[in-house]
Amino acid sequence: MRNVFSVLSALINSSLIEVIQKVGRTGVPTCPVSEYETNGTGTEKDFFPTTVRAFFPAPSKGLRTMQRNRHHVNYQHVFKQILSLLLRQKRISVLLPLLALLMVSNFTLAQLPLLESYPVMDSVIRYPVRQESLMVLCKKKISERHITFVGVRGMDNVLLVAVTLEPIANVNKDISLTVQFTGINPKPGKVETWGYVYDRNHDGKIDYLSLLGGAAPFWANDVPEYFPGRGVAMDMDQMEMFVSHSDLVFNHWADDNYDGKLDGVIHVDMFEERDWVKRRLMVRSSKFNDEYDDITSFRKRPGDLEDTIEVNESGVPYIPIGKPKEEINKKMFEEKTAILDLLNKAVVSCNLSKKLRGVPITKREEQ
Repeated sequence: MRNVFSVLSALINSSLIEVIQKVGRTGVPTCPVSEYETNGTGTEKDFFPTTVRAFFPAPSKGLRTMQRNRHHVNYQHVFKQILSLLLRQKRISVLLPLLALLMVSNFTLAQLPLLESYPVMDSVIRYPVRQESLMVLCKKKISERHITFVGVRGMDNVLLVAVTLEPIANVNKDISLTVQFTGINPKPGKVETWGYVYDRNHDGKIDYLSLLGGAAPFWANDVPEYFPGRGVAMDMDQMEMFVSHSDLVFNHWADDNYDGKLDGVIHVDMFEERDWVKRRLMVRSSKFNDEYDDITSFRKRPGDLEDTIEVNESGVPYIPIGKPKEEINKKMFEEKTAILDLLNKAVVSCNLSKKLRGVPITKREEQ
């Protein structure tokens, strides 16, 4: 079946690439797939009006950045446009293999790249399932690590996976899906090495990781610029704002060409002078060749922030939670790819290939 899938995919890709490029050039409007993407207003907007492109390593300079406008296409909408175009043009030689592919595979319209997958995946994090509904689907020990796949009672799909040095005694007590507090300081829970996992192209392998990175308050438009910095005392109103803006922090890693190697990340970047999340950085290799040439920043959703990003020959500097400045670079991608490889070995060992989730269905899509 997989061979049939590959042959049909090759036939379709060679014929459709021109059509896809045409649809992209004509400016197909992006279609919000959830209330999150429309900010709850129902107003359809182009999420991606501005991005920052940066290229490294630079041939002769230590820092090289370039800002430009770029239109990101919603591929689910584009796919519908392609089908319509093929029908109008009576391109039977392309349409028939495409329809055959849909019938013989678990193919869906959910094979979205990182930046377009992110809003949907983030909505799952912001509105988690009930904490007490978690259940263990499988446990395996691989390379001195305990891999625990967790689902939800009443459903057999994988929701998240934890990687620990010791077995997890109780997933409902040890893994917290919401932010916890010690005083006013946000905490992630007892087990911090876990994340949500997805199989966007339904090939039985994990290709998208939302990995827990800690807990912190997120800067927003309602936070005044004069808010106290690190180590400065806060009054009651400021403490209330600090707590109300705090949440779990996740970094999103994606394998956009489904070769088992991570090639893009959306990572938080903290303020230097405050213990707040300043923004999210997207760093991605558009050609899947370890040259990270697609770089942008945003706060809540792609396109909502225009700023500058420091880029040097070795990588993209950022400030992690509670640590000094580090870099998003090739070594970091290799380390996270090793985690991805470990998880996919555990998926096979646990026989969970058919129980991995694709892109979650949103209310708008269900309608």
